[in-house]
Amino acid sequence: MRDFVTRLTEYDLLGHLLPGSLFVTAVIAVLWGMGRIDYYLQDVDSAWIIPTGIGLVAVAYGTGQIIQLVRSLSDRFFVYSKRIGWTRPSEAFIDDAANKHFTEPFKARLTSLIREVFELPDDHPTQAGFELCYSLVIQAGVGGRAERFLAQQAFWGGIMLSGAFAGLGFLAAFSLRPDADGLLAIGLLLVLLFPAFLWRYLYFGQRFADAVYRDFYVYWCRQRASAQA
Repeated sequence: MRDFVTRLTEYDLLGHLLPGSLFVTAVIAVLWGMGRIDYYLQDVDSAWIIPTGIGLVAVAYGTGQIIQLVRSLSDRFFVYSKRIGWTRPSEAFIDDAANKHFTEPFKARLTSLIREVFELPDDHPTQAGFELCYSLVIQAGVGGRAERFLAQQAFWGGIMLSGAFAGLGFLAAFSLRPDADGLLAIGLLLVLLFPAFLWRYLYFGQRFADAVYRDFYVYWCRQRASAQA
């Protein structure tokens, strides 16, 4: 048990627990609005408060896992789909001539190095090369920065999805209990914050891709310099 606790990361606690808690809270608000839990709230036994709290934490964590799965699938089929017109930063930084995140000389050196290191053909998919770069920097122990950005992207993606669903849930609960003005305020706040959550999600996606490419380039250049010394 101690080993399990020590291996928990901030991503485990924040990326799963907070989005899951937000979603579960909205579900409870809807059930309260429907009058389904009034009896339990009135006659709750104090002896069950702690076990119920632990159970809700476990449910929230499990819900957060599902939310992150949905977030991962939404990346593939919605956020970075041709239908939307957005391109993954890992591809846009290299393939999009209009994208000036990297200079053209650096793009050329980077793509040439990726082909050389991983023995890829000239027409290899850019995303495949990026994933190999990520695997290399992680295995080489120089991918800490990229891992942090990836965890932050996942966190904001979870907050973005759970916040959207929770906002609609609180508004639905308010429609059932119009006297609860707090539900309306929370629901509207979460809905209005959706663009900000989306921006943070996309921003850390860009930082993640940038960190992977730069860490790979610097690491391999150092390796080459050490071999020549």
